[in-house]
Amino acid sequence: MKFSLIVGVIAACVAVTQAQNKSTLVNEEQQQQELQQQISLSASASEDTSYSGSGLSLIDSMSGSGTTSSSANNDVSVGDSDSNSASTSEESAASDEGGISASASSSGDLAPSGSGEVNQGSLSGSQDATSSSGSVSVGDSSSASGGSSTGSLSTPAPTEAPGPSISVEDSVQLSESFGGPHGTEFSDESIATSGQTVASVTIRAGKRVDGIALEITGPVATTFNHGGGGGDPKTLTLGAGEYITSMEAHWGKRKGRTRIFYLRFTTSAGNFVEGGSTTDSKNTVTAPEGFQLGGFFGRAGDEIDLLGAIWTSIEVVTPAPGAPTPAPTPWAEKKIGHDEVVPFKQPEPVTIAEKAAVKFKPQLHISNGCHAYPVVNIGGQTSGGLKTSGAPSAGCKGSGWGSQVYGRSTWHNGIWAIMYSWYFPKDSPSTGLGHRHDWEHVIVWIDNPEIAEPKILAVTPSAHSGYSAQVPPDADKVEGTSVKVNYESKWPINHALGSTTKGGDYQDLIMWEQLTDAARLALENQNFGKANVPMKDGNFVGKLNKAWPFD
Repeated sequence: MKFSLIVGVIAACVAVTQAQNKSTLVNEEQQQQELQQQISLSASASEDTSYSGSGLSLIDSMSGSGTTSSSANNDVSVGDSDSNSASTSEESAASDEGGISASASSSGDLAPSGSGEVNQGSLSGSQDATSSSGSVSVGDSSSASGGSSTGSLSTPAPTEAPGPSISVEDSVQLSESFGGPHGTEFSDESIATSGQTVASVTIRAGKRVDGIALEITGPVATTFNHGGGGGDPKTLTLGAGEYITSMEAHWGKRKGRTRIFYLRFTTSAGNFVEGGSTTDSKNTVTAPEGFQLGGFFGRAGDEIDLLGAIWTSIEVVTPAPGAPTPAPTPWAEKKIGHDEVVPFKQPEPVTIAEKAAVKFKPQLHISNGCHAYPVVNIGGQTSGGLKTSGAPSAGCKGSGWGSQVYGRSTWHNGIWAIMYSWYFPKDSPSTGLGHRHDWEHVIVWIDNPEIAEPKILAVTPSAHSGYSAQVPPDADKVEGTSVKVNYESKWPINHALGSTTKGGDYQDLIMWEQLTDAARLALENQNFGKANVPMKDGNFVGKLNKAWPFD
């Protein structure tokens, strides 16, 4: 019996050797074609047939072409491959465990066992073995113990960069909202964006929640503020890599209106801030994985009536490469209260023009009337202004969010002109006189912003659709590189600017080019009645021409 088995093994080896010798006569092109056919058939056959270590794999052995080659599976399995001795090849073991490979290993030699007998189990592992799988790696090579050859059937396609896991549209998501239908609607959805850096959150509350604020430091610095200014403020400042990930809200009735009574914000680090008084009506919303609190939506007046969270992706999400550029959103008027507009933070100056504008930023002194207010926020919402009722400064003695000065500069007739503009909610010398909204500006003319010490050549403050001029300005009307201007009305005439010896205040400067697209679009299109935006495209050069102070 043993002798006949050895004879059978020898016969099998002879057959394999003959098949291998025959395969070497096939030209290289035919070999590649046959290999490609075999891989294709093996991949398709794997869906219906799995390799068994204890028997013949008929589909695998027939998956090659009619010509026998070392890449075909011609193994003779005599006995269970799971009981193979230590001489079984690693390829056979990988095949038994479900490994995926398109490479073939072959050995023309019989590996005797340690007892001097032929190891029957090693026969199935010593010949070429191809494991079936629904996935085939075309670039794998063939190896043999008597020699090796490697090659690629085709040039692998370049690896594509992984696309974003979410779309731009899905990078900003709204939670459920809580509260009632009262107050004025608000939303930060058009402003909130992926990749925001949230610095802090503030709750202003007493028995109920009066207001909320979310300070953003990037990509554009601003603060989302909603509700009234009452209550005691409680602020939670976030650390690096810390995100607000949940909001708990309680609500109840107050004089027939549903109000938010209590809020609690919790961060990814377990820190929290809370304010107000708890009720039985409550709920908590949690940010999806990879998202943070990036804004709010709801309704409010002097208190918060309804509130929902806007979740934004922590990571920046950009449109996929090749994605069509969305059509510009048509401009639509979006007015908010004059004391609700949050100014832009003054950016760090980068360009020569920006550095010069900061260097020569003027001081504004208010003799009477309104103080300067921000007019537009990063989302393009603009100030609704004030009626001319009440005293000249009634309702406009300064914004709780700070003020703003708007700048734009260019070369004009060989002189560098920097326009600084301020907005006032009303221009009223006395009750009933004047008009809603006011814009005033001053133009500082310098010789050259690129030199180390530019000089102020002239100053032209705006006054009643015209200009006054100082060429050059008096020394006592300049402090360092800052000219001093005064906002004043001489009854019954409306307000105007003029040079002054009185010191004033500075405001955060935002240049025209530094505004968001939404803010610029709003200033280009918003109708401010009798007041005109001096630095918008249709007015800027004309104002420079009119203010030209040199003969």
